[in-house]
Amino acid sequence: MPPPTDQHDGIADAVKAQLAAALAAAGVTIDCHAAEDLSKLVAVKTLPFVACVPVGPEQERADWTTNARDGIGFPVAAAYMTSGATDGEKSPAAGGMTMTQFRRLLWATFHNQRLASFTPECVCEVSSAGEIWDKDDPAHQKLQTVMIVTAAGRFPRGS
Repeated sequence: MPPPTDQHDGIADAVKAQLAAALAAAGVTIDCHAAEDLSKLVAVKTLPFVACVPVGPEQERADWTTNARDGIGFPVAAAYMTSGATDGEKSPAAGGMTMTQFRRLLWATFHNQRLASFTPECVCEVSSAGEIWDKDDPAHQKLQTVMIVTAAGRFPRGS
């Protein structure tokens, strides 16, 4: 039996692609990256950038379940990383955006919207992230804001 498909990584890649397109359409020049480990990304990438990182366990979504498919929600953190004072206001870099602008763009792009370029079809929900990373982690020192994009859909059993 082949190993199961990593749907979570695929969804993070699709969130990154859709967010990169939305940023470009808004005239914002910020690189987007999908990664499994934000700390490693912070060490090698130039600020500002956006990271799409799979977080937490997948969620059972009974409202999406059928007799042939499982309803599952896959949460992805969309983190806006930039420089500035720790836990203070960070000014947007050239070509960047403010924390509020980023959060509104995420909401408009994903909330109750279909996740483009991903099969099976998923619908996204956007929510606040709460505490995602340890405040002592070097990645946290560069964090401007983060929200969770959860892609919920019907996935074949055993895949």
